[in-house]
Amino acid sequence: TNSGISGTGISAGKILQVLQTFKTDAFSRNSTSFGDITGMNVSITPASSSNKILIVCHLSVGTNGNGYAGFRLLRDSTNIGHSTALDSQNSANTRDSAFAFGDESSQATYKLNTVSYSFLDSPSSTSSLTYKLTVRTWSSTTFRLNRPQSIGNAAYTMAGTSSITAMEIAA
Repeated sequence: TNSGISGTGISAGKILQVLQTFKTDAFSRNSTSFGDITGMNVSITPASSSNKILIVCHLSVGTNGNGYAGFRLLRDSTNIGHSTALDSQNSANTRDSAFAFGDESSQATYKLNTVSYSFLDSPSSTSSLTYKLTVRTWSSTTFRLNRPQSIGNAAYTMAGTSSITAMEIAA
């Protein structure tokens, strides 16, 4: 119990709205250039340009053995929340992903992994914003969403679901 402190009028940090896209079907991509993950986008219209948007992504990922995938988070067409760690070796900005996944196991083809990522954005906007995930793979990697690369009869071969959630946070 706190005496002398009133919660009246405190609005900073409140969650004003929550929107989510929940994906249950499968998606696959094999390309060394970034492309949209179909169905992994969410649109939100902030009430104030000073509010922030918290984006939370949960992916069920499958790849072939020794598979690698990199992900970007875009606000409309702007790449946000990405690493600059490789900028000096990456003049074409082809590897500036927000997060990545790799599986060194030769048995990866039958496994499903969970990958999570979150980013607090300050869009300074009251227009409708669309946040989406894009993915690229390396070499002969095939990225799979919500299912493993290979489907067999093994008990550990499971399917999954993925989601992208946008939460408006009052400034």
